[in-house]
Amino acid sequence: MRLDWADRASADLLRAYDFHDQYSNAKAERVVRRLRERASTLLVTPYVGRPVGKAGVRELSIPDIQYVIVYRVETDAVEIARIFSTAENR
Repeated sequence: MRLDWADRASADLLRAYDFHDQYSNAKAERVVRRLRERASTLLVTPYVGRPVGKAGVRELSIPDIQYVIVYRVETDAVEIARIFSTAENR
């Protein structure tokens, strides 16, 4: 199984970094590292996130940094579709 990042998810990761980097480079790096680490654990436990309305879409909450990873489990991959801060309006 492999981990795929959709273009929008990669852009979300950069956006999260840029937002936190305004205040602290160390925090920006910590948030992005945590998001990447948590996303990679989906390769071991892909169904840990809760299912949401759309078929096959799941959300994984990361409460310690207040983010959510939106992803889809495919036959041979986990696709990270989006990343959101829980403080964002979506």
